[in-house]
Amino acid sequence: MKKFLKVFLLSLVLVPCCIVFAACGESDPLKSAPTAQLQSRQEINTVGTYTDSSYEEFSAIETSTEINKYKITGSSEMNYNGETMTVDFNSIVDLSDPENPKLAMFYVAEGSGQKASMSVFVVDGYMYSELNGQKIKVKIDVGDFISTTPDGFMGISDLDGLLTMFESGDQKLVVKKASEGNQTKYEISQSSAFELSTSAINASIKNLKSYVIFNGNEIVGFSASLTMDASVQGQTMSIDCNSTLAEFNEEIQFPDLTSYVETEAIT
Repeated sequence: MKKFLKVFLLSLVLVPCCIVFAACGESDPLKSAPTAQLQSRQEINTVGTYTDSSYEEFSAIETSTEINKYKITGSSEMNYNGETMTVDFNSIVDLSDPENPKLAMFYVAEGSGQKASMSVFVVDGYMYSELNGQKIKVKIDVGDFISTTPDGFMGISDLDGLLTMFESGDQKLVVKKASEGNQTKYEISQSSAFELSTSAINASIKNLKSYVIFNGNEIVGFSASLTMDASVQGQTMSIDCNSTLAEFNEEIQFPDLTSYVETEAIT
């Protein structure tokens, strides 16, 4: 249970901070993605007949395996110093072959009257990125990529961050459960705002609503939405964010990568 979807909250906070603006103009931000897989938004089925449960019951579940292939779709809106920035993102991760990790992701950001898009692909030991029409590829160290991708690059690998947020909520959490066949769904919301403090962020969490879906004792789907007033590295901001993650059973579709120019990695 402690080894899935790590620092979900932090990933949604930091995503808006990593985009350099350029021009793009789709009404649906993800429709300008270079592949059909990245244009479609991830969804999970949260419908069920929910009855009262408890955080203790939820947190006691021991999962049997980690998901090595998953897709995550999300969006966030950050308000800072009177400016608003929105980000939509779609990412697919395939770590099923440690010798050949694969990644496809696409971000669209809007703020200060401008829009930007960025795509990144990882396959066959290279990272391919396109920003402002510039296409480059960089040789990666596969071992380093495997170790850092969940914790930093994607920001999602286990439930530690989510559990930390839940634990901070203490008695302010409302936990419900729905069961059908081998599938169990937990709905976790809050009765009032609570504070979250980690080494990277201090935040007041509001409007939290999360679903975690199990098939047997394996997590196969997850979603969360929340509002928070946060302080990150001394900067104060208000953030609305949501994200949905699910097991991904397809092969990643890559665009034509032959036009990308190889460059030295930045160290």
